[in-house]
Parts: sequence; structure tokens; C-alpha cells
Amino acid sequence: MARYTKFDKTRSDPFPLSRTGIDEFIRCPRTFVLKRKYGVKFPGIPPLTLAVATDHLLKNEFDKLREAQSSEHWLFKRYGLER
Repeated sequence: MARYTKFDKTRSDPFPLSRTGIDEFIRCPRTFVLKRKYGVKFPGIPPLTLAVATDHLLKNEFDKLREAQSSEHWLFKRYGLER
């Protein structure tokens, strides 16, 4: 069975509808119609660049402390934290 990308009125066979399609319609009928009838593709999830950058910066900072074999990070000192 061929997959349809858009709804076509000229076809006589039934329009296939999956469980995901029904869930999409219940969640947002407008989005469902735009996607199925007009073939509008919606953008995906944006990359988590802030989280990746934060991880990279923290890793570099703590790598320096590991090389020096020190646990005296300035945050630990400022807030009185222990390892």
C-alpha cells in the first residue's frame, strides 16, 4: 500500500489514518489538517546548544582541577560546600 503525503479528493479509495494521526487530531485539529491536507511540514525540536555548551565549559573547568588534583573550586569555597 502506497503512503499518501497529502489528502487528495480525487482518489476513490479511503484515506489511510493511523493511531498517531488520530492522536495528532485530538491534540490539535488545525495542525492535523495543515499537515495532512496541505502537506505543511513543521519544524523539529531545536538543538540544545545551551546545555551542550554548559556541559563543555564545566567539563573543561573540572578537568583543570583534576589535573591539579585539587577539589577547591571557587563555587565550593564561596558557598561552603564539601565534596
